[in-house]
Amino acid sequence: FSGTKSHWMGEVYMVGNATATTITNTAKYFKVAGTTIIGNNKGFDNGGVSNCLRYTGAITRMFHVAVSFSFSTASNSQNVEFAVFKNGVRIDSSVQETKTGTAGDVQSTALHVVATLEILDCLEVFCRNLSTASNVTVKNLNFFAMNAN
Repeated sequence: FSGTKSHWMGEVYMVGNATATTITNTAKYFKVAGTTIIGNNKGFDNGGVSNCLRYTGAITRMFHVAVSFSFSTASNSQNVEFAVFKNGVRIDSSVQETKTGTAGDVQSTALHVVATLEILDCLEVFCRNLSTASNVTVKNLNFFAMNAN
């Protein structure tokens, strides 16, 4: 191996969020609500939008995207699905489903996916409630993309 190594990484996060994602339809995904804070980034910004990790590099690259978060639902025993979206389109391999217990109980899960990003591609976290039109609140979230080449 010769040459230098560049690391491209972006991160947004939120801590103690109380803003619920309003679910009005069990067949539809909704962008996770809450205000994210932009972390340490090289080649990323948030495009001025919360819950957006936007790639600003000039070269198309492949990234490991990871999302760790805690959440609760407004109703008992809900099947909730989360996914990473790229430019408003679900990345199918990122989809994870989990079942909650009692309303208000905090659950946690993680999403991992590989995504190829071009300049100004935006990654976002979405959810849907498969059980009822009951709201979902993501309380704490860490959302990052990392590449090394």
